[in-house]
Order: sequence, then structure tokens, then C-alpha cells
Amino acid sequence: MEKNKIEFIEFLTLKRCNLIKELQPLYERYEQREAACMNVYGVATLKEKNNLRELERITNLLSVIEASFDLDEVKSLLESSLSADNKYTVEYQLDLINQFLDLKSRDEIPYYEANKLPDFFSVRNVEQINYSFEGMEGKKCFCFFDNGFNSNIIEGNKRDIRFIWDGFILFTDKSYTLEDLQNGINLYDSRLVALQRVNIMSKKANSLEVKEYITNLLDEKNISYEIMPDKHIPIGNYPSKCDLWSTRESAVLLDAIDCVGNGDAYFFKDNNFMYTINFSDSKIKPFIYSHKGALVLRGENSTAISRIIEYNSELQEQLMHIIGEDKLKAYLTGEEISGTSIDNVKRSFK
Repeated sequence: MEKNKIEFIEFLTLKRCNLIKELQPLYERYEQREAACMNVYGVATLKEKNNLRELERITNLLSVIEASFDLDEVKSLLESSLSADNKYTVEYQLDLINQFLDLKSRDEIPYYEANKLPDFFSVRNVEQINYSFEGMEGKKCFCFFDNGFNSNIIEGNKRDIRFIWDGFILFTDKSYTLEDLQNGINLYDSRLVALQRVNIMSKKANSLEVKEYITNLLDEKNISYEIMPDKHIPIGNYPSKCDLWSTRESAVLLDAIDCVGNGDAYFFKDNNFMYTINFSDSKIKPFIYSHKGALVLRGENSTAISRIIEYNSELQEQLMHIIGEDKLKAYLTGEEISGTSIDNVKRSFK
């Protein structure tokens, strides 16, 4: 994929995530009023209405750029389609492209490049924390215990899935400094371990007890660490709907199935979700993780697996063949059609 196109998608994704963050109070008011069977008309302020319009324009532009060959093609398409009817929308979208190209020309792209992001582990209990430390001896650890972040909702339907993390730790080469992180050093071989929200009571995964467990484990393994001051505005009481395994390796599929046990599998072939990690104090460029496709395993513990699907076309085809599109539609709509047995998926991959 053309580099400008990839970077522009990340540029738009960052703006989109920031707008969603600003609109969070509106979404919460919607939920409260709907729960009370009240009309939601007129709930949005003028600023929120403007943010909603911007969000729609950016989302539409993301769809166009993802379906195109390159950024120049999209710009030409927008310029040729400009009319009195779409003037405000198209001019706004063209301005976004020009903003990006201007930042690009001055080498001021405001986010970490996708191919420099660390691998991503999502943990919610002691066993998973221990697993995430494997092979990290001799590394350095930056602890962002109070810097939470959240994903968008996968399919805003009656079967919503959303992920929330209350903090994270970042393992890097022991020679890396904060200045290196600020300058966008390549973290591809590093590891980010995110502390996922634990249960429906919104118990925090970054509690004092968990922090102490992690720092004691770092001391035990003789891993030097630095506790960072970055904080994130509290996200609220929306719980995680299932665990997330985000990896570059397809082998993790069997590990995840073993953790889930028995149940059904649903394949979200074209579903996109993303999350942005902002650094309020450290002045590190934001990390933007973008996923396409997810395999949801429902059993003793619900688990979602992603990233492997986007980068592994053979795996994507195999999952689609095993599970079938009708199963994921059934899951989203709530129809009484069973998913594919997890055991059948496991046998197919062994």
C-alpha cells in the first residue's frame, strides 16, 4: 500500500479518535436518556453537533481512501465532485488532505508510524501478566500505570464489543531513553502490555495491588523501570465485553482457544476497530493501533483475536471457510443461528 495513503489513514484515524473522545459526554447522555425511555432529540450542544458533522465527514473520507489506490486519486476525485450541494463537506475533506501534505512536507506527522509500533499484549489477570513478561529479561520498562485508552465499538449493534484499558507498561531495548521515544525510534521489536479492565463492576486493572505486583516482578527479573507521569481522563464505567489477543502471530489462535474452552466462534471479516494512546506529559507522539477483522470466541471466557487477520490473508480465507459469513451475521443481529463450534476450529488448525 502506498506510504502516503497509510500515513493519511493514520492521520484521519487520530482526528477521528480525538473527536470520539470529545463526544463521549454526549454518548453517555444518549445512553442515560435511552435507558430512561426519554427522547434524545436536542441533547447535543452546538459544538457537539459540529463535532458530529466533522466525525461523519472524516469517517466517509476514510472509507473513500481505504477503497482507493492512492491519496492523489482521492484528491482528484474530491476536486472533480465539488458542487454547490456538497461544498462544505468536500472543502473540509480537501482541507484535511492539504493539512496532512503540509505536515508531511515539514516532517511533522504527529503520530508514531504504524511500522514502528510495539507488539501488543492485553492482560486482565496475574497469569496473563506473567505470560507477558516472558523473554523480557534484559529489557527496560516504562510504566504508564495511569494512562488508559479505549477502542471504538465494534459494530454498534445489540451485540456491541468494546475494549478499555486502564494503563500499560512498555518494554524496550535497555538503551532506549524517553528522548528516543519522543523522536519516534523504531519500537517494532518492543512489547506493549496493556492492563485491560477486569469485570462488569469496573474494577481497575491498574489498582495499587496490581501496580505493586508488576513492580515486584520487574525487580525480581532485574528489569530496570521508570514510572511515567502521563494520565488519561477517566473513561467511565463501560466494561470490556471480552478479552483481546492482539498479535502478529497466527499461532496464538490455538493458545486463545485453549483459554476459552468450549463455545462458539464468530468471524468479523471486515470489521475495523482502533485505539489511540496519547501521552499528556511525556510528549511522545500518539500510538494508533488499527485492526481489520476479528475472531470472537465465546466460551467460559469470551476472547477476541485480531491483527493476525489483517496481515495473514491465508488465515483470513481459512477462517472464513470454517466459520462462514452467516455465523457472524447471526451474532450481530441476535438471530437464533448457532456459531461454529470452537472445537471444530481448533481441529481445523491442528
